[in-house]
Amino acid sequence: DYTTDKVACHKYATPGNKTVKLTVADANGCVDTATTNIQILSIPTADFQWQAVCQATPMALINQSVQGSGALQSCLWIFHDGSFNNSCNTNKVFTVGGDYPVSFVAVDVFGCSDTVSKMVHVDVPTQLDVNAGDTTICKGELVAYNVQGVFSQIEWKPATYVSNPTEANVVINPSSSIKYIVEAKNGACKPVFDTLKVDVIQQVPLAVSAAPDKVLLGVNTNITAEIGGKIDSIIWSPSEGLDCYNCSNPKATPQATTTYYATIYYSMNGVTCTQTDSVSITVFE
Repeated sequence: DYTTDKVACHKYATPGNKTVKLTVADANGCVDTATTNIQILSIPTADFQWQAVCQATPMALINQSVQGSGALQSCLWIFHDGSFNNSCNTNKVFTVGGDYPVSFVAVDVFGCSDTVSKMVHVDVPTQLDVNAGDTTICKGELVAYNVQGVFSQIEWKPATYVSNPTEANVVINPSSSIKYIVEAKNGACKPVFDTLKVDVIQQVPLAVSAAPDKVLLGVNTNITAEIGGKIDSIIWSPSEGLDCYNCSNPKATPQATTTYYATIYYSMNGVTCTQTDSVSITVFE
């Protein structure tokens, strides 16, 4: 490259030793030349390392700059709130979660400098709210939980019976009573725990029979409900032809072939479950 300007400015794309030649000529055509070598310095490459933290926790900002032709001599940190720091490695406390711009300037012994800007992230504290909490269900039923709050990770412990133990919305299908610990964590913030219990009301065995189950019209028979546990009550349907619709062993005098259904009711923690069985009595005229 060359120029005919008396005052020249040139930008070098690469560092190193460069040769500059100046040629002058007067009005009489006399010419003289001067040559000199100049050194183009390489600038430092500014860089820094950071890791997300929880709000109100000091964030370590670590200088990772690479020097150019000269050793690094000074540093400058510039923050979103107008504050600054001239230590090459420093800490910054962000009191509110969010994303913040941070600029870092690296300066070498020759006064050459470079600036890098990055967005750093600050997490908000973990929050956890388990919808429904402790609950009671009848065996065979499902229970759905919807966990709300502020978190990036969640885990159900143990994972037994849980549809997806690392999801916030789960369906649990337990065969027996069980306790869970729900652990949630948001980014770099401390985990939060909650506990819940699912009580499962086990089925009470029920077997209904009639002896005899074939009778002549107008003749009665004994119906028996064999119940394998404690119940609150029993109801027979239909009640026509029975001497008792809410006892375990009624006498039946059906006027036609009839199927009788016995439904038992049993409960725990205010939740009522049912079990039904039936028997058919054939009537001959």
